[in-house]
Amino acid sequence: MAVNFDAIPEELKARNQWVLWKQIKRAGKLTKVPFQPNGIEGDSSDPTKWVSYAEAVEAYNKGGFDGIGFTFDSLDPYAGVDLDDCISADGTFLPEADNVIYELDSYCEISPSGKGIKIFLKAKIPVSIPKKDGKYQQGFESKRPGILEIEVYYGNRFFTLTGNRLPNYPATIEERNDKLTEIFKEVFKDRNYFDGESEPIHSTNENIGEPLSSDAAERLLAAGQSVIDLSEADKSFICSTLSHTPKV
Repeated sequence: MAVNFDAIPEELKARNQWVLWKQIKRAGKLTKVPFQPNGIEGDSSDPTKWVSYAEAVEAYNKGGFDGIGFTFDSLDPYAGVDLDDCISADGTFLPEADNVIYELDSYCEISPSGKGIKIFLKAKIPVSIPKKDGKYQQGFESKRPGILEIEVYYGNRFFTLTGNRLPNYPATIEERNDKLTEIFKEVFKDRNYFDGESEPIHSTNENIGEPLSSDAAERLLAAGQSVIDLSEADKSFICSTLSHTPKV
């Protein structure tokens, strides 16, 4: 599927969170693997292996890659919803998937396979699920083939972008935190995620109300995060970081 670069939201293009990808068979199954422009395999959880939109497009146009992708970072304001195998041969949507698309009402596009939909929106992760490595779970999925196959990501994942967006839906990425949280709670109601109603952890702040760490500040600055969206403590910290950053 050809990429319609003009339709990709400008605010994503402004961030240094891009990778390229190739479809590779692993363990007998085709999977989309992230790559860097130099041909070395990338990593959707490692910002040092992400590049600017311009660099990704330039490398893609030279050939050797199947497409470009945007990586979700737990420090950015975005979330992604992946609806697999929801488009039938006649072009109609499975009813439950169609309802999710309608309710979220944000930038959405057809996946490279032509059978799925990817939705980009602004939302905070509604649960805090610790992993064995001390980090927090950023991706969630529910597979009900023929009914609804949905994956929701807030970080550590890249989405392919085709620019083949659905007509009659926004060309921009909309704030849909409440609506996505409502859908999340319904889809994952059997997972016990909401025992005790844990607080969201997804924010431009690592800890809401607390100053950012130096690493987090540098990542936000590198990605082009606007200081206007941050807390007063974070603004002060970033201004301090900027004033102490040597010129090159």
